[in-house]
Amino acid sequence: MHITQLLIQGFKSYKDQTVFEPFSPRHNVIVGRNGSGKSNFFWAIRFVLNDAYTTLHPEERAALLHEGSGPASLTAFVEIVFDNADYRFPTGKETVVLRRTIGKKKDEYSLDKKSATRAEVTSLLESAGFSSANPYYIVPQGRITGLCNQRDGERLKLLKDVAGTGVYESRRAESLKILDETHGKRAKIDALMAFITERLEELDKEKTELQAFTKLDRDRRALEYAMLDRELDTVSKDLDALDAERLDHLQSAHHQRDLIQRARNDLEQSAADVAARRQELDDAAIDRDAAAAAVGVLRQRGTELELQLADAQSTESAALLDEKVADLDAVRGEIARLRQQLAQWEPEAETHRTSARALAEELKALQARRRALAAKQGRAGQFASTADWSAHLDAEIARVRDALARGAITHAELLHDAEAIASDLQRAVARADALQGGLDSAKAGAEAAQADLVAARRDRDALAARRKELWATESKASTAVQQARDAAERHERSAMSTCDRATAQGLRMVREIASELQLDGVYGPLYQLMDVPDVYKSPVEVVGGTSIFQVVVEDDQVASLLLKKIKERPGNGRVSLMPLNRLRVKHTVYPDDDKVVPMVQQIRFDPKFQRAFTQVYGRAVICPDLDTAWATARRSGLTTVTLQGDKAERKGGMAGGYVDPSRSRLEAALQYTTALRALEAAERVQAEAAAALGSIDQQVTAAASRVQHLELAMQRRAEEGDGTGADWQAAKHAANLLERTRAALQAQIDKVAADIRAHEVQLEALQQERATATGALPGGLSAAERAELTGMEQQLAALRRDWQAATAAEAQADARISQARSLLDNRLMRKEIDLKREVLDLEQALREMDQERLQADLASVRTKLKAAQAAKRDADTRIEAAKAALDAAAARHDQQQQALLDRQRKAESEEQVLARYQQRRTVLADMRDELKRRSRDLGVRPDDQHAAAVGNIPHGQVVLRLKTVHEQLKKYAHVNKKALEQYANFAKQQETLVVRKKELDDSEKSIHNLIESLDQSKDEAIQRTFAHVASNFSKVFEELVPAGRGRLVMLDQAGAEVAVPDPDVDGAENDHDDNMDLGEEDDQDEDAMDVDGASPAARRQRGGRRGGSAATAAATARATAAAAARRRRRRPAALNVDACSGVSIQVSFNSKADEGLHMGQLSGGQKSLVALGLIFAIQQCDPAPFYLFDEIDANLDAQYRTAVANKIHALADHAQFITTTFRPELLAHADKFYGVSFKDKASKIQCISRDDAMGFVELGEVNPVAVQ
Repeated sequence: MHITQLLIQGFKSYKDQTVFEPFSPRHNVIVGRNGSGKSNFFWAIRFVLNDAYTTLHPEERAALLHEGSGPASLTAFVEIVFDNADYRFPTGKETVVLRRTIGKKKDEYSLDKKSATRAEVTSLLESAGFSSANPYYIVPQGRITGLCNQRDGERLKLLKDVAGTGVYESRRAESLKILDETHGKRAKIDALMAFITERLEELDKEKTELQAFTKLDRDRRALEYAMLDRELDTVSKDLDALDAERLDHLQSAHHQRDLIQRARNDLEQSAADVAARRQELDDAAIDRDAAAAAVGVLRQRGTELELQLADAQSTESAALLDEKVADLDAVRGEIARLRQQLAQWEPEAETHRTSARALAEELKALQARRRALAAKQGRAGQFASTADWSAHLDAEIARVRDALARGAITHAELLHDAEAIASDLQRAVARADALQGGLDSAKAGAEAAQADLVAARRDRDALAARRKELWATESKASTAVQQARDAAERHERSAMSTCDRATAQGLRMVREIASELQLDGVYGPLYQLMDVPDVYKSPVEVVGGTSIFQVVVEDDQVASLLLKKIKERPGNGRVSLMPLNRLRVKHTVYPDDDKVVPMVQQIRFDPKFQRAFTQVYGRAVICPDLDTAWATARRSGLTTVTLQGDKAERKGGMAGGYVDPSRSRLEAALQYTTALRALEAAERVQAEAAAALGSIDQQVTAAASRVQHLELAMQRRAEEGDGTGADWQAAKHAANLLERTRAALQAQIDKVAADIRAHEVQLEALQQERATATGALPGGLSAAERAELTGMEQQLAALRRDWQAATAAEAQADARISQARSLLDNRLMRKEIDLKREVLDLEQALREMDQERLQADLASVRTKLKAAQAAKRDADTRIEAAKAALDAAAARHDQQQQALLDRQRKAESEEQVLARYQQRRTVLADMRDELKRRSRDLGVRPDDQHAAAVGNIPHGQVVLRLKTVHEQLKKYAHVNKKALEQYANFAKQQETLVVRKKELDDSEKSIHNLIESLDQSKDEAIQRTFAHVASNFSKVFEELVPAGRGRLVMLDQAGAEVAVPDPDVDGAENDHDDNMDLGEEDDQDEDAMDVDGASPAARRQRGGRRGGSAATAAATARATAAAAARRRRRRPAALNVDACSGVSIQVSFNSKADEGLHMGQLSGGQKSLVALGLIFAIQQCDPAPFYLFDEIDANLDAQYRTAVANKIHALADHAQFITTTFRPELLAHADKFYGVSFKDKASKIQCISRDDAMGFVELGEVNPVAVQ
């Protein structure tokens, strides 16, 4: 066996996965710089083989993970591939792959790609010779130095470890522990035996009294058994008789229940009949009310048509129309005359207005000139200098100019307003003329609109009559819906009262949530999904129980949504959901019996709910009677129920029984379901009636809308006539108002123009005066100016008189025109409009008064009225008949209700009788159970002889004899009733303890012999190991140092040499005989073979499997003691290791005759060579399949390195060697070479040639091309 390949990743300096090329089965050499990772290669192998990493803490595992550039490694593994051609690993495979993986939180092993435990790996390695007690197949750096510096005592301890003395020590410690336990057990046995001896003496005295007591007690039990048997027989007979009577009453009760059910069915039928008669009465009342309403409407319509026909037959409307036409012509003539006069008066008024305007402007200009002259005259002597005079004039000129500017702006604005008013006036006049034309064309479309209106009214009336009929139908449907809803609510309360409040609230929440969210996957409770025949309702009720309230849903998603919404709502609602996709029902095999009916097959439901109903009723069957039910339950294990509701259980129990339909949970739920279906049907009828009514409503609305539209059109035409007249009047009024506004505005324009002219005159005078202000101060007016001022007063008076006369003439003309316009617009034009409207209304009324149409409509209305009156009479007849039928049905209902009460009272009486029977049966059953219990408590029943002797004695004598026996037993009240039993038990325990004590004595003797044998075997093992290692060391040292010699010396406590004989030479044959003798006792203890004749590795391997009980140790001790006795007789005395102080090494490097030197007298290189010789000697004593040497030649001279290399080369024929070195000697005979380099904080290793390896050793570097 050898290592063929090694894989490393993330371990110490090896970051990436490193795959070593297959190793040679002989000698492999690894070279590389210090720190490149050579030693980590050896640590990796030791990591897998548990040599140095048995147990790792988290921080220790983290330290083994690679830390370099880039992300840190989270895991690391090392995998070794072994060649197992010699099957040294007992796996049966030629290749074994062993891997160890670590992380910060894991440490795992795998063997051949399968997970393995640490114990399994350790056991496998031990079986292949990898000894943990002799780990010298791996020699890391520092171990050579440690061996060199060992003291003699440490060297002796090393030989003890190599010899496997640990197993002897553990066995000896185990034997001492067992010996202590044996002493403790023997002391307890002694104390217990003393107590038992004392107790046996006491019990021997109690046996005589106990025998007399036993005889009396046997008689007592025989008498009591006789009494109990007689009482039990009496009670059993009473129970049988009671059961027979109860069965008769039970059949009678069942008959009464059937009668009650029939009476209840009759009552329900009569109640339904009463409801039907009441519905007929309500329908007839609705029809009567509808017919009465139709009669009233038709009568009103007939009256209206009669009045309209009478109006059409009269002639007053035509005469009134002629009169209105004449008045309209007269008004129109007066309007024409006034318009002609206005055409003459308006030019005259305009002439007077122009004259007055001119005179006003001239007057204002003259007044301004006068004010200027007066101001100039007033300034004479006012100023002290010419500058003041000039400044004043400048200020006055500026003020006047400013006034002129403002006047010009005002004049422009007034002119603009005048233009706008003139434009508005023109439009108002044009609109008034257009409205005047519209009044004339209003009559054109009246006749066609009136004909359309009459046809539309006829259609509307027909549709309204149809709607009344549908109203009656919809009213009946609404009444039926309300009655169905009331019934559904009543049955819902009844059904919900049979379950707890939380379940009822939960079911309501489910309905509300499903309705709000429009959930299609909520199918409802079970009772809403099934229909049960009446004959099976009782058994279905008993089996279903509260499960009928479980809600069936499509899948678990719908269920989760419902539960979530229920939790969000207030209240404590609770509901059980049945997701169809989660139901897993098992196939049930039903009994092959025609009398047994599977319950689930008698329930009608939708096939998609099969799993839900199978979940509840799948394991229930219906049987004809209770006996069949009990037999079927015991035979099949199913739930069996009779038609009466009695449920039989497999163990003989009975439950259920008669279910009162008035209190039946299932009956209430099914009635609620039926009521819901009836409500749905009534709502569908109501919806159809409502849809038809909605359609006819739309048609009536459309017809009414058309009539209203046409009426509005007619009204609009009339209103348009009225509105046009009003609009025309408003337009005329607006035109007049604009005319007056325009006149007032023109007056303002004239006034502003006069003011401007006056300011111009004043400015001219001021400018003239300013031109003369450069000379002397003003001296007043000139003569011409004074003359002008004097003449102005006369001119002003004359102009004022002329202006007043012109203004008076203008006012007179305007008043006459205004009066004429007011008469025309406010009176004559309005009167003309009113007359036109009256004429149009009269003409329309005459068109509406079509006598033939009115007569046809009146005849149709009278026909309909007769039909409505007939319908009303028929409805009254139906009402009377319905009332009579209702009274009869109510009377029958009362009679049947009274009959039901009588039946129920009889049934209750039977139930009370059955209850009394049940109470008596319970009492008798309790008495029977009590008697059986007392019989069991009496203990063992007497033999047949005693029973026969007592059985024929009369009851009175039995009582007397039992009393006598009780009196005699009182004498033995103090007796120990278990004395015989206790005496036998204590005697048996005494015998057992005697045997056990003897076994413990023999065991103690054997253990002492075992300890003595173990001590001797340990010394012999050390002696044998020392002899082998010493012999091997002498041979190896002579191979390494041909001119010298070396030997190992055992020292006593005084430091003197101790002669150590070779036990293999002195007693090999005897050992073989001993081993054969021990082999004969192998059946007793396999570990007896381990005491002698096994290699140290084998002893170490089996040392972990020691253990066993004291008996096993004793058997081992006996076998070992016998073998040891024979060895003592045949062998010479063994070495006493405890008397030795250590092992010394004496070597000579240049003579075979010299005494030799001790380790302290050698140089460093010589010490290393001696240590290597010792290692080779130990390895030859306990060979391993391969060896790892890390720089073992570092301290050796060249000649010794060559000797070591030759030694390794010789040993490579039988084992694999992997070494590291910086010297060329090991490379000479090596078979394969590897170079290690360190780059980017990671180690890399590759196979290289011998020359590259030599180059590194000689030059100190590895060819990078060869490595990479």
